[in-house]
Amino acid sequence: MAYQLKDADYAKMTDEIDKIAYETFTQILYLHFVAGSNLLKYANMGSDLIANTYKENVQNIRRIGVDALKRIRNHLTGWGWVHYMPPEAKGIILAHVTEVSTQPKYLEQASYRQDAAWIVAEIMATHQTPREKYETLQHMTFTIGDKVDVAQSTTSLNSVVLGTVYANCLQETDARLASASPIRGRPFLRNDEQNFVMARLALDHPLYAQA
Repeated sequence: MAYQLKDADYAKMTDEIDKIAYETFTQILYLHFVAGSNLLKYANMGSDLIANTYKENVQNIRRIGVDALKRIRNHLTGWGWVHYMPPEAKGIILAHVTEVSTQPKYLEQASYRQDAAWIVAEIMATHQTPREKYETLQHMTFTIGDKVDVAQSTTSLNSVVLGTVYANCLQETDARLASASPIRGRPFLRNDEQNFVMARLALDHPLYAQA
């Protein structure tokens, strides 16, 4: 189900799915990513219990501070559920990153800054459309459903990647997505992959046979 949902425009989903159900879906994917919990763990949980578990995990990550960056990076390495997260869940992860970027410990160690910049670049690479990226930046908050100023989110993320090899990752993402089409029913591709343009073709297109 998440595979199909990822290919759709999440911005439209909130009008088609019950608000509590959508928030629960977002919380489950966040928990699976951050806590590494098996998805089956939440099968028989009520929405209230899931919501409380989500809040506890968010507060725990915020208490850990900069040391949580390594955990987040480890979860991002390789293929994982983060690629299928709705913008709200991605926004929460980016909110964690920007929150710790002003802490003294973060500013003192280059390894923290590299981890933070890498995380931002990885999240940017998962976006399939300009709208999805906009929605992610608009939801860089720990309260699901709340929205923040996109320009401020952009400024905060640019300050995180400044001075690293990922300094232009937001602008490069915008350039790649400018000519992209929503890949409904198509295989998921990172937008920084060379074959990203192929996602606009039908699955039976002969070009796939040459890939």
